[in-house]
Amino acid sequence: MQSDGRQAADFIEVLYPTLKRAGLKTQIACCDGSGWEQNRERLTGIQAAGDEDKLGLVTAHGYSSKPGAPFNTSKHVWQTEWSSFDPINYKWYTKENYQSDGLTWANYVQQGFSRSNMNGFLYWWGAANTTDNQSLIFINNTSEVKVTKRLWAFAHFGSRFVREGASRVSASVAGGDGLLNVTAFANTDGTRAVQVINNGNNTETVMLQGVQYYGKVTTVLTNEANDLTYGVARNQRGAVSAVVPGKSLLSFYLG
Repeated sequence: MQSDGRQAADFIEVLYPTLKRAGLKTQIACCDGSGWEQNRERLTGIQAAGDEDKLGLVTAHGYSSKPGAPFNTSKHVWQTEWSSFDPINYKWYTKENYQSDGLTWANYVQQGFSRSNMNGFLYWWGAANTTDNQSLIFINNTSEVKVTKRLWAFAHFGSRFVREGASRVSASVAGGDGLLNVTAFANTDGTRAVQVINNGNNTETVMLQGVQYYGKVTTVLTNEANDLTYGVARNQRGAVSAVVPGKSLLSFYLG
């Protein structure tokens, strides 16, 4: 999008009443800035013009600047397009820490929710015939289908575990060296999902504190050797714990 915030507001002031007169329930999503900070400028301009109430959704990309501090808005915020363009990469983790690594995107998604206060996080393409990393799945118009590790990173935050209408729950890591990161979500049906990323090299035992749950707790592990591999957490009288290998994403699912 080439317009600035004031120009976007000028168009919204025409589009919004036009939709209303037509009897449409279509909501306005704006403004898909090429980066997080570029969209912050556009949103600030719309707010200064008094038109924020006409928006249904605030949208941004992650190309020219990665998601950072939350936007100052009560509207839902989605990151609607982002990928990398280096040669196609199916790996979870590389020593070079390529932007296209699955672990990199696991951190991007988690931080999008926990630090940037997003409500939704989308990749650029789901599947495509491409020679770079614009898609999560590679297809080439034959029977060949190859899945990147980025897909499994997204799956931990997908509707199998974090369902429509879920609320993010405050979660933090007590102690440690800063290499463990956590997010947690409560679903409307009472189930809960907790995602733990271990960016370190060493295996860590993680115990969920503040959670008293006496039923079976499923674990789901993704790393270089695993793609959503299911297991069972240890539950000792309501104290839930599991081992998280280095360079891994492990989800607890309570419900």
